[in-house]
Formats: sequence, structure tokens, C-alpha cells
Amino acid sequence: MDPPSSWDSLRKQARKVEAMLDEQMHLYRKQVATKVDGSKDNDLESGIDQLLKQLQQVNSQMQAWVSSGGSEIFSHTLTRHQEILQDISQVEEGLWALLMRMNR
Repeated sequence: MDPPSSWDSLRKQARKVEAMLDEQMHLYRKQVATKVDGSKDNDLESGIDQLLKQLQQVNSQMQAWVSSGGSEIFSHTLTRHQEILQDISQVEEGLWALLMRMNR
């Protein structure tokens, strides 16, 4: 991932990764709903994990930007992106736990 040169590029990068995560999570939800045997799709899970790490990196870069004197609007935007990351992480953990229960 190339280092972004501006707040706007960080924001766009975060939105792009969030959209990709949304798409992958939709596929993952469908997969969990249709699994009878509780088997897992490691490719899909590892792709989601990679995107979550990528979003965390973007959020960290945004945090550094805000810490170095960004405006309150930047801080609000960062908070929203952090909330999205947390929400997606919780959903992913819940789906993973559901798959584990199905494996019993």
C-alpha cells in the first residue's frame, strides 16, 4: 500500500477498503447461512482478515494526521472510520463463532 499524501487520500482509501469489506462480509454471511456442515472457507476469511488489517493501518495513519493538528472534522471522520472497523470486526467474530458452533 502506497503511503497516502493527504487527508483526502486517506479518507478515500478508508472508504474503498470499507466497501471491499462490506462486499466480502456479505459473501461470508451468505456462506455461513448456507453451511450445513460448518466447514470454513479459509480464502474468504483470510481476505477479510487482510482487509481488516489494511483498514486498521489506514485508521492509524489517520490518527497520526489528527494527532499532528488535524481539525475537529478530521477527528470526527476518524472516529466514524474507527467505529466501522469495530463494527465489522465484531460481525466477523460473531460469524466465526457461529461456524464454530455448527462444527460441534
